[in-house]
Amino acid sequence: MRVLNISILVLLILLAGGTAGYVLIEGWETMDSLYMTLITLTTIGFSEVRPLTPTGKLFTMILILFGVGTAAAVWSSATRFITEGSLRDVLGRKKMEKKVNRLQDHYIICGYGRMGKLIAAELSRNNVPYVVLEKNGTLVDSLTAEGVLSIMGDATDDTVLEHCGIERATGLVAVLNSDADNVYVTLSARGMSSNLFIVSRAADENSEGKLKRAGANRVVLPYTIGGMKIAQAILRPTILEFIDQVGGGRAQDLMLDEVHVGPDSPYSGLKLNESNIRQQLGAIILAIKPAGGTMQINPRPDQVIRKGDILICLGARERLDNI
Repeated sequence: MRVLNISILVLLILLAGGTAGYVLIEGWETMDSLYMTLITLTTIGFSEVRPLTPTGKLFTMILILFGVGTAAAVWSSATRFITEGSLRDVLGRKKMEKKVNRLQDHYIICGYGRMGKLIAAELSRNNVPYVVLEKNGTLVDSLTAEGVLSIMGDATDDTVLEHCGIERATGLVAVLNSDADNVYVTLSARGMSSNLFIVSRAADENSEGKLKRAGANRVVLPYTIGGMKIAQAILRPTILEFIDQVGGGRAQDLMLDEVHVGPDSPYSGLKLNESNIRQQLGAIILAIKPAGGTMQINPRPDQVIRKGDILICLGARERLDNI
């Protein structure tokens, strides 16, 4: 693409220079001068527009020597651009950018490594809109071919974040390889959107505080979580198996989910034992997190459900959807 752009620029300069040369040397009109320049560069072989003076003939020879090779390079680059699929890729990216511009309430995944790929897969399973921001062009081309909304660019660049629709996004996930980059992205994203929900990865425990001060709502430490899970696998393997199946949604018909109590919810104002959620919908309320309050694990039967509460429920997928 860059070679083609440079070749076209040089060709335009030659056309302009040739036209100006004939106007100055021969005193021709601009259209005749442009026509003469064009048939000379393309080696079409038509006769001269008008008889040339000796100086004009010398200028034409110089134009042929410098221009014909450039014109051939332009045609070659244009042919390669089309036949090798570059044009298709460019059009595909333009189409992808239009789709990204229409996104609302989506998530931005910064980095498509192993963790970013898993996050994208989980969001897809839950029909949550997202766009991948990745600086590896080959990887972005592959995602585009698969129909995944993706943009090539550096996540630490504010302009690129704007292209991802950060002002319309619900959240951002920073899973770049470097903790420093994740801190920078988090800081930039928080400055651009105060309501954005930001989750960031940290390899070093010392980076957790920096990420939270930068504006991250949640910080995930994969190595710490992995180490704890390995210890649980040794000490409490059955409990870990249960958590993995339910938390990861891999149980046959069972999942763990959070349900937000809206202002028009029929459960708002009822005590937990009056709601009959377990009896009617087969869901177990494991915890309640009041709006702006502390999570209450294993809530009492007389705990009142209020609007704005978040219920941590265990139950069948379709029944949780009904709730």
